[in-house]
Amino acid sequence: MIGVDLDEVLCPTIRYYCIFLNRKYHLTLREKDFKTYEFYEIYGVTRKEAIKDFIEFTGTEFFMNMQPYPDALEGVKRLKELDDLCLITSRQEYLRGNTLRFLESFFPGVFSKVDFGNLYSLKGEKVGKLALCKKNNVKLLVEDDPRHAREVSREIPVILVNKLWNKSLDELREYNIVRVYNWEGVFEKAQEILL
Repeated sequence: MIGVDLDEVLCPTIRYYCIFLNRKYHLTLREKDFKTYEFYEIYGVTRKEAIKDFIEFTGTEFFMNMQPYPDALEGVKRLKELDDLCLITSRQEYLRGNTLRFLESFFPGVFSKVDFGNLYSLKGEKVGKLALCKKNNVKLLVEDDPRHAREVSREIPVILVNKLWNKSLDELREYNIVRVYNWEGVFEKAQEILL
């Protein structure tokens, strides 16, 4: 089983989140301003306020109408040639319905399983990505968040999709992580690791 993250791997969530924050706070944020996944640091609020903002965002048309990256469907279809796919997301449990609808609309029949970590939630049990990977017998994870990449790479190889917020993870040789820049790179590295 290959694990695939959703936000910023399949879908440019931050692009839509910027639109929401810009309207709410009269800001001019762009994706390139997100050099960390600690959103509260980007626009000067507390961590709890940032979580509340993200929860509010998930109820808006910006979130509901997100589109995947143009090459993501072809990328995961090729990846599925190597093994079954499990979506491993930090998303909150209350987003299950919206997430499954998104997957059915844009990635029909691609994922054998979907599992939620409920991370960054204000309530409910939170499960880290390493635990989600182990629970689902994932032997390789495609991820963008350096925190999850470090955690999972202690036991499972990680393909890290290059993003501004994971540039700090520059000593990849210390970890079981390989950086890629596109879906072609994901497929090539997955082949090397799994075959």
